[in-house]
Order: sequence, then structure tokens, then C-alpha cells
Amino acid sequence: EDGGLPQQGPPVAILEVVDQLSPDREPNPALHRMLVGALRTLDATPSPVITPAFFWKALSLEGFQPLLDACVRCEESADDYPAIDLVEGGVLCPACGRLGGTRITPEALGLLRALVSGGLHRAMADPPAPEVIAEVERLGVATLEHHSERRLRSAALL
Repeated sequence: EDGGLPQQGPPVAILEVVDQLSPDREPNPALHRMLVGALRTLDATPSPVITPAFFWKALSLEGFQPLLDACVRCEESADDYPAIDLVEGGVLCPACGRLGGTRITPEALGLLRALVSGGLHRAMADPPAPEVIAEVERLGVATLEHHSERRLRSAALL
């Protein structure tokens, strides 16, 4: 019996992230509340957006909330942001995006914005295409791995 969960990947990945972000024997009540909430939500309403939402919310809690409304390099606003710099922590305008960064689709950027700004329930009610969710999840894994300086072994399960 799996407690109603559709697969083992999401809960294992969420638990691994908590393990990586929690120093031994140091309480982190906010992260604990997020963990309990994510696991309860997965149990009650399994959704593919919960795991990437948890990744990005955990990053935000740890002080790595991405800048998504202005270029992280030049601070200019743009109509579109074709790339994101996972090291600098934000989107890149077209000019700065040509100099590097990781490509991001407009749909993935929209989902990422929703997830970090409290729009999880809306995203669960009307989930985007699986490839959009997967893109946001991959970006979250890469960002977590960069900041924790450790690989997420469970990412292969997602």
C-alpha cells in the first residue's frame, strides 16, 4: 500500500531535499511545516506540480527565491525572459540571455512565477502540460543541486 500516492518518486525527492537542506540536529520549523503540508497534499490530491512547487518554495525559504520580474544581471524589465541563470538566481532578458543561462519557455516561466507566489492550488486545478511541469522540475533540481553542492539521487525517479 502506498498511501494513495501515485508513485514513490515525489515523496522520496521531497524527503531528500529536506535532508539536504536541514543541518543535523538543527530544527527548522518552517521547512517541517512545508514538508508536512506537501506530503498531506500529495496524499489527498496527487498532482505533478506539488514536487516542483516544493523544490522552489524550499529554495525560497533558504533565501534563494528567484528574481522573475526583471533581469537578474542588468535589472531591466522585458516583455519576455528567454533564459534563467540558476547561479545568479533569476531570469535573463534577451540581451543578457544571449551571454549564457539556461533556456526557459514562457509557459515554464509562468508556472514558476505561480508556484513561488502562492499559486499552487490554481496550478493543481488547471495543471499545465506535462513537459512544462517537467521543465520547472528540472530547473528546480538543478538549482537545488547547485546551492546544496550535492546531487539529488532521487531526481532520476521523477
